Amino acid sequence: MAEYLVNEIDLSNVATAIRQKTGGANLISFPDEYISGIESLTNTNDANATAADILANKTAYAKGQKLYGSLPNKGEANIELTDLTTKTVERGYYSGGTAKIADAESAKIIPENIKSGVTVLGVEGTLESGPSASYSESVNGGGGLTATITM
Repeated sequence: MAEYLVNEIDLSNVATAIRQKTGGANLISFPDEYISGIESLTNTNDANATAADILANKTAYAKGQKLYGSLPNKGEANIELTDLTTKTVERGYYSGGTAKIADAESAKIIPENIKSGVTVLGVEGTLESGPSASYSESVNGGGGLTATITM
């Protein structure tokens, strides 16, 4: 068995801490659970969590301090896209969820509504370009009107 040198002041401080936790008995004994508890202590000095990283109504320990969580639990996220504007997702913890295009908008994304050769959200268009028409008119130098229709 190894021999350890212990400072009397340190032992006194340990005894005081034990008394505070157990109700202040004069005689200090070290039950097995205290010994195993000391052996299983974890140094948390390298922890980097903050209260904002921990769910609200939960606690944790980091760097020897108890942290009270402030991260809101938002439950399931269900985001519906109705247009091309950016949607804001509030800060918090989400347990899962979906993001989808609104049914009314999704119904419009069909091959017949998309130009042939163009793919929108995985839907390849079949709409063929139809005839085009243009109209222009001009006044010539002799005062007459010239109209041109192109199809």
